[in-house]
Amino acid sequence: MAQPDCPAEEINTCAFRAAAFTMDACSVWTGHAHRHWHLLHVEAGEFEEAGSRHGFHVRAGQYRLSPGGLGHEIEVGCRPVACRNVHIQDQRLSARLSHTLGHGHHVVDAADLAILAPTAAAARAAPLENELSLFALVAELASHLEGRRREPRPAWLEQAHALVRETDARIDEIARQCRVSREHLARTFVSVYGCSPVAMRLTTAVQRAVTRLQLGDEPLAEVALVAGFYDQGHMSNAVRRKLGVTPSHVRRSARSHSSNLGSAISG
Repeated sequence: MAQPDCPAEEINTCAFRAAAFTMDACSVWTGHAHRHWHLLHVEAGEFEEAGSRHGFHVRAGQYRLSPGGLGHEIEVGCRPVACRNVHIQDQRLSARLSHTLGHGHHVVDAADLAILAPTAAAARAAPLENELSLFALVAELASHLEGRRREPRPAWLEQAHALVRETDARIDEIARQCRVSREHLARTFVSVYGCSPVAMRLTTAVQRAVTRLQLGDEPLAEVALVAGFYDQGHMSNAVRRKLGVTPSHVRRSARSHSSNLGSAISG
């Protein structure tokens, strides 16, 4: 039996492409390989997988993390399998995974992790917030697979996280306030949150801008300043890099969705 089609993505940014889907009972996903590092979270059911090096079993409550280019085939048992499929497109994160984990399939129990994948509803509601959650999840998976023991997060890290997300303070100033070096701040962010403070701030600013674009009619220049960008051009470039569309397109899409919903309700 040929593998079924996947649904449209819940999230599609420069860093991740993710979607929930179901594999039918007794189906076979024929031999294939993914272009990017690939994370599969099994929410229900189980299946047998034949990888390029060995076969293995994956069940509900587990993650399967695999590098790009590694062939595999999936055979589903007598019950359907509900999954969330995440393609890791961020080049720096992929490079770190390749360096630390090598070229092979990795299966991890979700119960062994301190961080879980965000729900499908959360992904649809705020895809860039979901992106940050996925960065942190992949960092946690990599640390677990490397065998690094997690120490309790220091108080300064929570302070730094809040300052990066909620203020426009320079990263150097945040490091000084937290009494750590900029280099240590950056290394700790990458280890715990999966991305640098600069990347986290940019993602947060874009999500803030997208929310305002979807909910209001403010001029684009005003949205840019409130969201934390230097100017409208800075915001436009960031939104286009993250989402592949312009701020105007984000606003038009939100209005079109609202109009369609209103028509459906009134009809």
